Amino acid sequence: MLTGLHLGAILASVSPAVVVPTVVTQDAHGFGAKNQIALLVGNAGGLDTAFTEGMFGVINSAIFYPSSLTYRIVKAALAIFLGIGLGISWGVLADFIPDHNDPYAPAVRSLLIFAGGYLVTCAGGYFGWGGV
Repeated sequence: MLTGLHLGAILASVSPAVVVPTVVTQDAHGFGAKNQIALLVGNAGGLDTAFTEGMFGVINSAIFYPSSLTYRIVKAALAIFLGIGLGISWGVLADFIPDHNDPYAPAVRSLLIFAGGYLVTCAGGYFGWGGV
């Protein structure tokens, strides 16, 4: 069952590449242009890809990590909720740190978000949770 979920997580991340070009073509012909359906589908596709890539890492760790089943389940749940919590916290912090009137604020925010992701990746590897 986990192998099927593993494969599904890989295949699901490709779905925006199939759907978005069709929706953009329909948007060019005027279908859904009033409600900005193409923008909605494109953003949902990005969220879908981020979710499935995260789930791929959790499922990959659950399948191939040599430990007890209880530890793997607790580790997966902690990784999901801790990752969401850290991501939201770091995003809010990156919004408040540079002044909104600063012309370099978008670049500083982008660098802060990249640095936060890199820091968490290195910290996860240091504590033995790399690749989760």
